[in-house]
Amino acid sequence: MSKKYRAIMVEPNGKRRPFLPYQAVFGAVVELLSNDTLVCAGAGWAHTDIDTIRSAKLRSNFSFVILCHDLIPILFPHFYPKHDVDQFRTYMQQALPIADVIAVTSRTTEQDCRTYFSQRKSGLGKIVIAPLGHDAGGHPLHIPSLPNGLAPGRFVLMVSTIEPRKGHHLLYNVWRRLVSGGVIKSTGFKLVFVGRPGWMVDDLLAGLQSDPAISNQILTMSDVDDNLLRALYEGAAFCVYPSRYEGYGLPICEAFSHGKPVLASTGGAIPEIVQGLCPCLDPENEDVWYDWIRKWIEHPHLRDPFERAIRQNFKHPTWSEAAANFFESVIARAGSSPSAER
Repeated sequence: MSKKYRAIMVEPNGKRRPFLPYQAVFGAVVELLSNDTLVCAGAGWAHTDIDTIRSAKLRSNFSFVILCHDLIPILFPHFYPKHDVDQFRTYMQQALPIADVIAVTSRTTEQDCRTYFSQRKSGLGKIVIAPLGHDAGGHPLHIPSLPNGLAPGRFVLMVSTIEPRKGHHLLYNVWRRLVSGGVIKSTGFKLVFVGRPGWMVDDLLAGLQSDPAISNQILTMSDVDDNLLRALYEGAAFCVYPSRYEGYGLPICEAFSHGKPVLASTGGAIPEIVQGLCPCLDPENEDVWYDWIRKWIEHPHLRDPFERAIRQNFKHPTWSEAAANFFESVIARAGSSPSAER
């Protein structure tokens, strides 16, 4: 099993943790009726038996709603292992055509779905845009100190899983150029990556650990709890998010909620989330990112207008508001209402 699941399944001494048999956890099988609505809102392509759902829908014709976060593995398969791409594509080919309602989180993903169906020349269910939520959170009693080597206002922060699509390699190259140009030495800035290592990034991680040119200049942190993440956002000079393509972009909301400007990309739905409050740069143009990051490091006053705009204009639904909107719009469009006995 993978390292991720080994920590859950196996104790530190190597002993398998006890688990309940599924018969002790699950109740009776639920037979879906024609006036029911089934909502699949997670990573269905990895965790849902779509063949069973398809067969059940053919029997009783209940309303089926799928939340499509994005179609990125189909649009950019080179960013993923082939097995995951094949699994994702197979799931979407079966799930989307039988969905009565397809919920998406952005206008970009809505257009991607319409293009996908147009290319396949197949029917398309109703599409509803249901944005994700974000809670800034309260003020904890204790905010931890920054990790050793980080000074408030003297580091750039990126929060994201470390994977090929997110743009970590571009930032690595930019930071090497800033180091070689003397910018980092003269300003004392560092770059911080917060997020768990993902897939297809072994070479990048090895470079971050062994490259003498950026020794101690780029920090990577994973398993960061909410309080430490808050401290990192509060202490950062600004944030960066050079992702090649996104169906949403919650790290931008997190940064904005802390009043931090973001150098974001033009990839996918990111400009929708940015709302014109910060620059959006070409995620494939390393020179542009170098120029902007250098300017924001060396001339901090250039960030001031963006910080003011964020404080004055940034608004985003909370998770409770997003959930209420989801069920109000999606279930209404599904056109079903559970019977009294259910």
